[in-house]
Amino acid sequence: MGLMKDKMPLDIDREKSILHDFHRNYQNKKVGVIYGPKSREDKYYIEKSSPEQLAITALTNSLNRLYFSSILIDPTKEGFIEAILESELVFMDHLQIS
Repeated sequence: MGLMKDKMPLDIDREKSILHDFHRNYQNKKVGVIYGPKSREDKYYIEKSSPEQLAITALTNSLNRLYFSSILIDPTKEGFIEAILESELVFMDHLQIS
């Protein structure tokens, strides 16, 4: 509770306005979602799982419903740099490749 007292109060209306402006200005843009394995085990899981099981599928589906065109960009695959350069916006999942 002590931590909350030290933080600035959140202005919900201002935050909603910022999100609304962002959406209006960037909808229909190509969003590259950088997503890849965090370990060898993670790489195996990603390769062997059906897309419906992956959290990244929910993210890209949400972006598409918000009128963004999303593509998955795997940093471990060929064409990584080209895919980033083709994207107008980039969303990075937390990456740690070992």
